[in-house]
Amino acid sequence: MGRPLRVAVLCSLPLLAVLFGAAIFNPRGDYWKSVEPPKAQCEAYDSAQLHIQKVLTSAIYDQRKLDRLIREPQNTVSNLAYMTAGLAILLAGRRSASISLGLAGLFLGIGSGVYHASLLPEWRMLDILGVYAVLYGL
Repeated sequence: MGRPLRVAVLCSLPLLAVLFGAAIFNPRGDYWKSVEPPKAQCEAYDSAQLHIQKVLTSAIYDQRKLDRLIREPQNTVSNLAYMTAGLAILLAGRRSASISLGLAGLFLGIGSGVYHASLLPEWRMLDILGVYAVLYGL
């Protein structure tokens, strides 16, 4: 296993560890703390409430979706594209700028994946930092 692949595997471990730990060590099923305040769009909204509510409040969330391990499955899984691109750049790149961009892509995929799985404000910063890291790398 080459160095970039080892780095990619090591970078993926935190996301897998968080999700695995949440699933195994929480028999009650309340995997995450309370959800962040509503934002402009969210996969975890209750579509019926979205049409009724005039203002975005926490009542707009679908409780069944908040009780899942992955609160926003589409947004979470879509981050695999960032991880795949980051890994491809790491495997193909020879310059330090390429390695940095590849690592930034992996960081974005992991950070954004954990954020969208949890919808916790603490993780939002990883999502935002990952976007900036990729943009800076480009």
